[in-house]
Amino acid sequence: MMKHEMNKELLSALVDGALHGQELEQALSAAESDEGCASWELYHLVGDVLRSPDLAHHSQHDLL
Repeated sequence: MMKHEMNKELLSALVDGALHGQELEQALSAAESDEGCASWELYHLVGDVLRSPDLAHHSQHDLL
């Protein structure tokens, strides 16, 4: 797996509270970059939308 993809996986796991030890340190280090910070914010936004009944409504359009 490429470092970029690995960092995104680590950040996602960090948002989920699933990291400890060295993986936690790697994720925190990745979060310090501009790209890592943007991914961190995006993952939290997605989580907020999924938890919000006002934002997570079903579309009126059948996309599939």
